[in-house]
Amino acid sequence: MGLVYSTIFLSNPLKPEMKKIEVKCLVDSGSTFLCIPQHLAIQLGIEVLETREATLANGNNEVVPYGGPVKVSFENRNCLQEH
Repeated sequence: MGLVYSTIFLSNPLKPEMKKIEVKCLVDSGSTFLCIPQHLAIQLGIEVLETREATLANGNNEVVPYGGPVKVSFENRNCLQEH
């Protein structure tokens, strides 16, 4: 089938004065959690709440920062990835 990409907007619902960020992302139907690069989390002012172990797409396990919330907007739909 190939790789599927989409453009979404990310924002911090706790800081509505901050501008939303437009990003092109890889769609992964097997993903359980939203994962964003650290530079985007910093730009959005996302607070790190704890660390968790995550299994990456290559099968490796890593301890990663976990925080939120993040509002995800795609076309006319929104969802909130809460902490």
